[in-house]
Amino acid sequence: MPVSTARIAILLVIGALVVWRATALLWPPQDGSGVAGKKANAQNISLRLSWLTLATAVLASLAVGRNAPDQSSTTPPMASTSTAAPTIAVSGYPRVISGDVIIIQGRRIRLFGIDAPDNKQICKNADDQDYDCGWKATVALVDHIAGGTVSCHPRGMDRFRRTVAICHLGSEDLNAWMVAQGWAVAYQHHSRDYVLQQYMAKMDKLGIWAGSFMMPWEWRQQR
Repeated sequence: MPVSTARIAILLVIGALVVWRATALLWPPQDGSGVAGKKANAQNISLRLSWLTLATAVLASLAVGRNAPDQSSTTPPMASTSTAAPTIAVSGYPRVISGDVIIIQGRRIRLFGIDAPDNKQICKNADDQDYDCGWKATVALVDHIAGGTVSCHPRGMDRFRRTVAICHLGSEDLNAWMVAQGWAVAYQHHSRDYVLQQYMAKMDKLGIWAGSFMMPWEWRQQR
């Protein structure tokens, strides 16, 4: 635990007094009435000062060492990383890759807090028939944007070095819209922002909730 500078100074003074007293006991003053006595006292004082200097140096070293940061801590310091999230919003006409991934100005963007069926994912509709729900989710996003300008505000980056962002079509939260329409689910591993939209879509049996499906992250795990 770090020690304050004032406390270090007090400890050094106390230590010096203790050492000075101890050296006085080891080398008591001699009768200074003669030349030999004066010489002996001078030698004693010199020895006491030498020991005092040495002891003070040792005490100072111990105090500084105690005040230094603990390098053996199991918690590493925060380090800079090349995957730090961009902080500048990006806007433009997007190219839709999937129900939760778009590209704007060459930047690949993953919609924050949601997970849409993957492009190759198959779900069951209300009649228990297979359909390409990943493709349907992508088409739903394309049709809704309909050539409009999308602005995205970064929240981080994922392990694939994609910008993770909340994107808007005008004032509308596109992430929320996808979940509300039932073409994506709230990605609760990372955020609970869209849990309400998911609940409403599920109650109304919209999108993939009209039938049955595997959660997108579970589907990916099996591939």
